[in-house]
Amino acid sequence: ISPRCASTLPRSRRATGVREMSSPAAEAGEAPDLVCQLDSVQGMVDALSSVRWKRHQDAVVELSEHGIVLIVEETGCLQAKVYLKRELFVTYEYKAEGRPRFGLSLGLFVDCLNTFSSPGHASVIEIRYPGPDMQLILKF
Repeated sequence: ISPRCASTLPRSRRATGVREMSSPAAEAGEAPDLVCQLDSVQGMVDALSSVRWKRHQDAVVELSEHGIVLIVEETGCLQAKVYLKRELFVTYEYKAEGRPRFGLSLGLFVDCLNTFSSPGHASVIEIRYPGPDMQLILKF
């Protein structure tokens, strides 16, 4: 596996309360709503793993100028949120109007991050949203 691997995670339509939203920037071929870099993948993996209650867990991601919020619900009676503040990132360029929300498979996302994280070794990743087909793009 190449150390510089681009991986895309398709949007999930199964997460409760997630609407299909198109970004004017993505339609016009302009800059993405979010481009950020993180130099410690392991910290993100640990935070996300703490709210991953089952293998096939869906989550809602909300982007803002303050950072990224990941929301997980279980049968409508239990909710957990992971806040990834912009200060955690090496760079955080937010250009969206409003707060884009989208669904993803938390299990797939954590597994993808885990593949490229190793304790004691810094793995820099770049996160972009939206990609050409409204995906969340990870570059390692």
